[in-house]
Formats: sequence, structure tokens, C-alpha cells
Amino acid sequence: MGERRFAEHNMMAVYPTVENAREAVTRLERKGIEGGNIEVLGAAAEGANEPQTNIEQREADMRLTGAVGKRSAVGAVVGAVVGALVVSVAALLADAAFDLGPNSTVAIMGALGGALFGGFAGVFYGGASGLPVSDAWSETFEAVKQGQTAVAVHSSSPDQVEDAVEALRDTGALRLTRFGPDGRIRGD
Repeated sequence: MGERRFAEHNMMAVYPTVENAREAVTRLERKGIEGGNIEVLGAAAEGANEPQTNIEQREADMRLTGAVGKRSAVGAVVGAVVGALVVSVAALLADAAFDLGPNSTVAIMGALGGALFGGFAGVFYGGASGLPVSDAWSETFEAVKQGQTAVAVHSSSPDQVEDAVEALRDTGALRLTRFGPDGRIRGD
């Protein structure tokens, strides 16, 4: 698993599964914790550093692609609906101002154009908007073992560690601990 790294301020949350740890990493990054300050330890980290066969690598890649694909699909649907509504209303307003033709034709063409554009934009926004950028998140897809996985935050800023603790407080962590640069648990 490699050598543990400690900063002046640290915290660790232990989760029962790799999937729970993946969600914790996502939550930390959405809270503004820098990806370089996040570390995954345990089942996910053990498998991430081992050489993988082509089949194992393909399976890890497919799990990651599946997660992005689900977000992209939701983004496409939401984008298409929003685009259709916005552009059809704009088309009806333009028709009212400039008498462009039959109202139903203008609204239908506007809705179709808006749905196409909105769906296209939604695919990209949905797929990329929630992806964490840290290596820790991608390690949770490469895990070859299931089991308890810890997510740690190491920072020189006590505020960043407090933000991390607050972000993970209600995530179902088995243990949520702060510790110092010496690795000793802090009771604050």
C-alpha cells in the first residue's frame, strides 16, 4: 500500500465498501477539497497499484465509462427537455413580434431545434460536470478487492480538514477521525 503520508492536519473516514469510498471522494471534491490532498487507502488502493491484465483493465475502464455514461444520459434528457422548452418559448415570442408563420409550426421547429442542441450540450455537461479529478476517485474503479476502504485528507489548513469532516459527517462512515502529523488521533 505504500508509505502513509501525513500533513500538519489530517482526517480519515473508513467505509465498508469501495463504492462508499468513491462517493466520499466525490463529495470531498464538490466541497472544494483539492484532489492532491485526498488519498484512498485499503481495498481500493491495494488494487490500484498492481499491474492488471488486459481483461482486468478493460473491466475497470468499463465501470468508469459506465458511471460517466449514466451521467451523460441523464444530462442528455434534461438538456433536451430544457432546450425544447426554452427555444419553443423564444420561437413563439419571436413569432408574436415578427409574424413568422403558423404558431404551431414555429413552436414545433423551435422545440426540435432546442431539444437537439440541449441534448447535445447535456451529454457533455452531464458526463463531465460531476467527475472528480483526483487519482483517488479513479483508484476506486481499479480495485481488485472489495472491503473496507479509507478516504483520507491531508492538508496544512485546519479549515480544509474541518470542511472535509463536515462533508463526510453523514455519509455512513464506520469511523471519522482527525489526526496530527505524527499519526496520533486528535480528540478535538
